[in-house]
Amino acid sequence: ATKIILKKQTRPDLVLLDVRMPNVNGEQFCRFIKSNSLFKGIKVLLCSGENVEELQRICREAGADGYIPKDAVMGNLVAKELMPPGAE
Repeated sequence: ATKIILKKQTRPDLVLLDVRMPNVNGEQFCRFIKSNSLFKGIKVLLCSGENVEELQRICREAGADGYIPKDAVMGNLVAKELMPPGAE
């Protein structure tokens, strides 16, 4: 994703990162995005199975714009919001 953005082939409005990704975790990648002027204005949401209080702490420290807990109820709500109108 970083290579695509740096080549200016696309510029996302939002990046959704898992806190516990292999190689570079979501918290580290969020800090990279937020500290780089090339990515100014890109919103970052972190998601995790961590408890909500821990996820909120991680988001504050990383500079994330928000978070999505990885639980079934929240996942279904997010999926519903992302579906096109009329899709079930």
